[in-house]
Amino acid sequence: MPPLILSVGQGGISPLGAFWSLNFSELKHLSSLTKKASQSKTKSTSSIKSAVTSTLSSVYTPPLLRYFYIDRTWSSPRWVMVDSESKVIDGFKRLIISSKMKKEGGMTLERHVSKHAVRSHAGMGGCWAKGFYKCDTAPLKRRIKKVSSSSSTPTPPAKQQTTPPPVPKTRLSQKPTKWNESFAKAFDPAASRATIIPTTLKRVATHLETPGLETTTTKSFLVSHSITGGTGGGVTSRLLGRLRDEHPKSNIVSYTIEPFMTTMQAGGGGLTRTITDSTGPLHSYNTLLAMVHLREHCDAVILKGNGDLLNDVMPNGGGSGGGGGVTMADVNDRVALDLSSLLHPITQDEVDLDIDLANLSSTVVNGECKFVDLRSSWRKDMPRTKAPHKGGGSDYPSQLRFFSDLARTCAKRVPRKDMEMREIFTLNTHVVARGFPIPPAPRRNSNVNANETPDPYSNARAEIYKSLNRGFKFKQTGAEDPITHFTFSSSPSLFSRPGHDQSIAVMSLRSSIASNLRSIITTAQSLYEVGAYVHYYEREGVETDDWADAFENAWQIVEVYEDLFDL
Repeated sequence: MPPLILSVGQGGISPLGAFWSLNFSELKHLSSLTKKASQSKTKSTSSIKSAVTSTLSSVYTPPLLRYFYIDRTWSSPRWVMVDSESKVIDGFKRLIISSKMKKEGGMTLERHVSKHAVRSHAGMGGCWAKGFYKCDTAPLKRRIKKVSSSSSTPTPPAKQQTTPPPVPKTRLSQKPTKWNESFAKAFDPAASRATIIPTTLKRVATHLETPGLETTTTKSFLVSHSITGGTGGGVTSRLLGRLRDEHPKSNIVSYTIEPFMTTMQAGGGGLTRTITDSTGPLHSYNTLLAMVHLREHCDAVILKGNGDLLNDVMPNGGGSGGGGGVTMADVNDRVALDLSSLLHPITQDEVDLDIDLANLSSTVVNGECKFVDLRSSWRKDMPRTKAPHKGGGSDYPSQLRFFSDLARTCAKRVPRKDMEMREIFTLNTHVVARGFPIPPAPRRNSNVNANETPDPYSNARAEIYKSLNRGFKFKQTGAEDPITHFTFSSSPSLFSRPGHDQSIAVMSLRSSIASNLRSIITTAQSLYEVGAYVHYYEREGVETDDWADAFENAWQIVEVYEDLFDL
């Protein structure tokens, strides 16, 4: 089954809104094609009509529909939106109405937003501590401190924690009516923040109780968020811990957007100083504290930088903005394409299959190295001089050459140097090729054992590996191939968009995370040593031991990556 997607904060809701809009367009396009093919009465196209109908209705559409759960009267995506402010969710609802995307493929997205969105009436102020400590009513599992036996046992302040906040004395609260108490509680900032996590868990339980999912032993969650904000960093850290406590056997994958990273020259002698280029003074603190919780609670973390997203959009000739500029809609659309190239269903041997997110993450993650990279390349990204060859079967060699060029285009966008100007290497990799033709049956070699079944995709693996190696720089570990897994799908990537029927997605474990995290740690440590903005976190509940643990665990992540890649 596909994962249950949770989007936290503006950085998680906006890109996933584009992802679900893309899914709705796919369902609408597939249903229209199936309807036209079934109503066609032309005798010459009877065979084409039956082939198109069977392919669209029974192979690709049902697994795509499994992204949604169906209620008695309407359908909604398996998607929960969480934000501390209502402006992003309300803006997304206005976008649905203005773009006439209210009903596509039988889905009522506007009603889903109203029913399954979680929001409060006060933001988190861009502070990780406020988002982490103020969004839940359950007690936080802090470290167990040793208490000497001679000291008296302190009285637990249970009554103070459970006592609701006093109702403000306004005209509405002068009369002790039930409506006035609920009104004051709903618009109290502290009370509304504290209901974010409990309400989100209720929404998650509603989706997991869908018919057909209650018997699933292993559940998958995909949490999308930005790491630098109070909601995306703090609320997500608390939410991941609660999800891990309530679903210990589930697979949790995070799609995390990190801040801009830049490199500056300082002084002479070729000295290089790396800094974290962000718009807020608290971003380095928020990223540091959130990284530790991501490593602790997630099975894999797809880390995508804002700079990488811009580099993926710019080679296409600029965005939709004037003068070749890039807009947020272009960046969100790129995230939607990356996720669809990875999560959409596949077709192998005319059998529809769901992408197993747990299997994908397990093939790339190496022990405690959980931060991975995701890249995708589409047929539209190819230069116009290299138009794809049509047809399959007998034209399989030309299609194989095209996919080799598509992999080379994906490799060109990969950064070659990290923040410290060291060469970036790649280890475990999972490649998903969509729209790949079914290869012809391989010839049996007399020198090969008769009991062994020849692999028809062996040439494709070799060609794609050779093209990707030009940019990814695969690091050999013994005699094993660095690319651990391939997934080939004969169904097109997207039906509704021209030039997006063939794609390659590459999820890999790269050494660049060590230098990126080192830059974040050094920036946060330099601020912490002079006590800059520390009081913002201490007044919300962050203690000195919490800072020490955060810095220690972050440096451990850097050491693990450096030991793995011999940096």
